[in-house]
Amino acid sequence: MASPILSEIIGLKIDNLINQIIYSDVEKYDLKYTRYYDDIIVSSNNIDRLILVYNSINEIFKNTLKLELNNKKTRIQSLKGASVLGLRFYDDSIRVPGKYRNELRGIIYRYKFLKEDSQFEIENKIKYVNKIKSSINYVIYNSPNEIVDSYKIQLVNFNEEHKRLADKLTYNILDSFNDHSI
Repeated sequence: MASPILSEIIGLKIDNLINQIIYSDVEKYDLKYTRYYDDIIVSSNNIDRLILVYNSINEIFKNTLKLELNNKKTRIQSLKGASVLGLRFYDDSIRVPGKYRNELRGIIYRYKFLKEDSQFEIENKIKYVNKIKSSINYVIYNSPNEIVDSYKIQLVNFNEEHKRLADKLTYNILDSFNDHSI
């Protein structure tokens, strides 16, 4: 559990640093920044600006974070119509493909049939809920506003479901201790 939390803390620091680079100059506003865990995408139609931003990011990573960009995984290219990290890039937006959203709907549908009769089954449902919440967040943060509202409602519902399952698991664990008390 600690590893994803630490990764996200570092990721937020990276977000702040990259946003400072991208939005430090009015002319750079045509850049878009997306991060999924440790995968970073800066997109633009202007390759020269991308090269400048890449150099700035690389310098800040080395000097501030003491990290180096992986040159084997780094590409500077036009993204029009390209698919990167499961995202489809268009002239004016970045979108999660319909295939991913359909798979998410299937996961949510299958979730309804999971049992919660034992501690193991409850723990399994909690893992499933976490996967669903992560996938919903991915869609929310990488989709146009017109489709985000329904996913936000689902996220609220699965946050409530997570709390319900955690409470049930806690109750079951405490109940099992009470059954074994002297």
